[in-house]
Amino acid sequence: DNKDLEVCSTVFSGETETMKTKWSKLQEMEKKLYLEIITGVKELDEFDRFVEEWMEAGGDQITLEVTEAVREAKGLDFTEGLCKNKIR
Repeated sequence: DNKDLEVCSTVFSGETETMKTKWSKLQEMEKKLYLEIITGVKELDEFDRFVEEWMEAGGDQITLEVTEAVREAKGLDFTEGLCKNKIR
């Protein structure tokens, strides 16, 4: 029991503007790489490069949009990586 800890729900089930145009391509990239890793076509080390490419292809913008949507909907503050509920 730590009374200083707080559970913050950050579930997002919507669709951002960038998701509308780039999400299917990002999912396609994911599925392709996962299959290539599982079947041995690519090494697991490829994943770090994939993340960079995924972020550059729109993943970084989607991450920002989702974070902002959750923040607005839940009244959360992610300052310094901490989840603090501003609504008490």
